[in-house]
Amino acid sequence: MLVKAIEADWKLIPENIRPFISAQQTKVKPGRQYRVIALSIYKSVLFVLIFDDHELLSFVPSCYFETIDSTVPNDWICSLSLGAMVDLVIGPEFIAKSLDSYNRTVDLEADQVEKIWRWAHREILEE
Repeated sequence: MLVKAIEADWKLIPENIRPFISAQQTKVKPGRQYRVIALSIYKSVLFVLIFDDHELLSFVPSCYFETIDSTVPNDWICSLSLGAMVDLVIGPEFIAKSLDSYNRTVDLEADQVEKIWRWAHREILEE
């Protein structure tokens, strides 16, 4: 799955998304494409997990993107109603199988980040 960053008008960002973003912290460049690692809905906001412009894992609200390729990888799963206001996670099993797996991704735990790097590079090589 690929998305392309779009120009965001900070004044038009919905109230429920504002706590999760800032112009200084959101490191995506309009026009650049990003490979989607996973999707999640947290507090009713759809987030896209990508490697940002600094090659850091980052959950970015979907309002910053348009979809370029909606094809999802064969190894993605979907988990619903995980708890702690996480309503949905779609992605590789090691991210989406449980609230614990998702939280380990959010917390950028070293072993989870390593799995994500290996998964992402494998996906690139298979193209």
